[in-house]
Amino acid sequence: MGILEKLGLGQKSETSPNIGKKKKKKQKETQEKRNKVLRIVIFLVFLGTILASLPQSSYQPVASYNLGEPWRADDLTAPFTFSLKKSQSELEDERQTIRRQTPPVFHVNNNADLEIESRVDSLFNALQPVLDSYLQWQRAKNENDSSAPNDSIQYSREREFTNVQLNSEAWDLLLENYSSVILNNQTPQRLLSIQIRSQIENTISELLAGGIINREKDELNRNEIIVRNLQSRTERTASLANTRDLTDAREFGFLQFNRQFSSEVARVAIQLFDQVIIPNWIYNESDSQALIEQNLESISTTKGAVEEGEIIIRRGDIVTAERDNKLRSLAEARAANATEIERWLRYAGESIVIIIATLLFLIYIYLYRKKIFEQPSMFLLVFLALGIITTTSALIYPLDGISGYIVPIAIAPIILTIIFDSRVGLMATITLAVITAIIHDNNFEYLVATITACSLGVFSVRDIKKRSQFFFTTPGVIFATYTLVLAGFALARFSGYEGFLNELVFVGINSVFILFTYPLILLFEKIFKITTDFTLLELGDTNLPLMKELMNKAPGTFHHSLQIANMAEAAASDIGANSLLCRVGAMYHDIGKMEKPGYFIENQSAGNDHDKLKPRMSSLVIKAHVSDGVKKAKENNLPEVVIDFIKTHHGTSLIRYFYGKAKDQAEDEEVDQKDFRYDGPIPFTKEQGIILLADGIEAASRAMKEPNYNKLENLINRLVDDHIKDGQLNNCPLTFKQIETIKKSFLNILVGVYHTRIEYPEDKKSGEEKNKQTPKEDVKEAIEKGTSL
Repeated sequence: MGILEKLGLGQKSETSPNIGKKKKKKQKETQEKRNKVLRIVIFLVFLGTILASLPQSSYQPVASYNLGEPWRADDLTAPFTFSLKKSQSELEDERQTIRRQTPPVFHVNNNADLEIESRVDSLFNALQPVLDSYLQWQRAKNENDSSAPNDSIQYSREREFTNVQLNSEAWDLLLENYSSVILNNQTPQRLLSIQIRSQIENTISELLAGGIINREKDELNRNEIIVRNLQSRTERTASLANTRDLTDAREFGFLQFNRQFSSEVARVAIQLFDQVIIPNWIYNESDSQALIEQNLESISTTKGAVEEGEIIIRRGDIVTAERDNKLRSLAEARAANATEIERWLRYAGESIVIIIATLLFLIYIYLYRKKIFEQPSMFLLVFLALGIITTTSALIYPLDGISGYIVPIAIAPIILTIIFDSRVGLMATITLAVITAIIHDNNFEYLVATITACSLGVFSVRDIKKRSQFFFTTPGVIFATYTLVLAGFALARFSGYEGFLNELVFVGINSVFILFTYPLILLFEKIFKITTDFTLLELGDTNLPLMKELMNKAPGTFHHSLQIANMAEAAASDIGANSLLCRVGAMYHDIGKMEKPGYFIENQSAGNDHDKLKPRMSSLVIKAHVSDGVKKAKENNLPEVVIDFIKTHHGTSLIRYFYGKAKDQAEDEEVDQKDFRYDGPIPFTKEQGIILLADGIEAASRAMKEPNYNKLENLINRLVDDHIKDGQLNNCPLTFKQIETIKKSFLNILVGVYHTRIEYPEDKKSGEEKNKQTPKEDVKEAIEKGTSL
């Protein structure tokens, strides 16, 4: 059992005939009460969803207008003093200015001096073994000591594995100075390593006092920075010009070294300096961003005021950006100053219009589409389709920069047209247009464009013959219609092309979204167990496996089915029935004959298998093709609406040929007609009635000898009259006028098939003479054989 069945929304099932009248009546009343409750719940949920999603915060100006167009309403004066709002561009400029000018935040690293001191110690401690090994080598070499080679190797190793990064010139200068001072017993103060270390420490101390930042100054693009000392809980603003980054610190150090030393020694000092210097002011991203956000929040949204009684705009004035800003400011001031009662009154007014529009649609369904109203599943389908579109429109409308035209309103009417008919689609179009126009601040242009585009979209899918008609034609029709309507309004208002082109982009997206109708229909078919024209178009393909199987196993039946499909399609089209459904139903109505194709006359080439059977057995074989067809259809997952054609295409009609044969053989014994009647049921739709009539007429016409116009006309009249008298059309909603139209349609088709001449009024006399010459036995024999086999 599906979800819909569990909720009581499934398709109605036929009641067992064994139930008593009182119990049956009671069950019907209970079901009607349940359906009534379900309808009320579905309708209230739909209304509640729409009303809950209505935008309640927006207030439209006094009159609708467009930027760059003349003001068409009366002169507008300020009803009260209100603040003039800054435009979005002005606010965005201020935001960008704040983002550019807000100083970045740096945190003081209080441990930077200790870390630098540690790095200096490590650097010179690593330098000392190299100096000492070099000194020892030079001393041994001067004294011609035998250890000189080993000392040379030791020096090379120390220099190779040290982490001090110096070029060859720097190493040579330091090593020569160190060996010279020590070997000549000079004072340690003459050692360059000691002098350079002292100068590096002094320079770094001076730099740390002024601050070294860990970002390039060019990247900051600010005049000031904020320095926060979390340890001392202080904050100060520092000029970026007086602050140094690592590049500036290096330049300052090199300048100081050049003042104290020769250029060669200064180059050594700067190499050592680069290996120990680190910044002590560290950029903090989160604090900087928080400061920007804080400053952004402090932006004022107003820039002055409009005094009470001041002229805002006069009739005929062009709506400039400045006047547009005043109008928007007035609307926002009204919204801000509106009392709760005023807000609820506005909301109540919009709700009343929406309720009225929805009730009108409901009344239409109740009066003119009883099948939809009485079946909760179909009732739910209708309002679910409407609800999805209206809710989407309500959610999209408040979004800035997105036009309401992006929502494909036409999807719901198109779905309802394909599933039901175009009138339901048109009523849904009007209902949706009214509701969504109210959501879009009572936009008249939106209302007209939506009604026009959706209506033409509905007309484009009224009679689908192939998929390309939907995938290319329908989106194109909707896009072209929206374009023409919007262009018309743009020309009437003398507005520029920029706004029109902007709307056109969203209309194009809308048209592309129409393609999502196809998967939605497939989803609805699965959920609600319905069959649409899309499914029928697929089933109408003769290359499907089931059709190929019929063609191979029972070629005569296959061609018979195609002929009936042509007759039924033409007749259905003439009386306004579903011609596509008729065609598909006709194609599959005799698939049960595949089980025993040789027992049916259209598949017999030599001999008749019934000659070996008694009439009663032949009757059973003939009747079995209906049940076999139903079984075959279910195995191939054919829709229920197609299976109904298989069940009803003979109704409970009499198999006349074998009934007459049985009577002849029985002589004085009574033959029960029930044994020679199909099990039914009789047709209960126009389309099924057409198939029943077409099936018998086509088969009988093939059994007729030398068919001509009058024979065919008599045959059709006789067969139709017999079916009516036999009660086969009692449950079928066909009028007398429609039956006459069907007869004419069948006659025209068969005349073309058998290449006989259609007789016109001037041929009436000769036709009557031919009719006298037509043997009635030919028609009777054709009826008995054709309708049986």
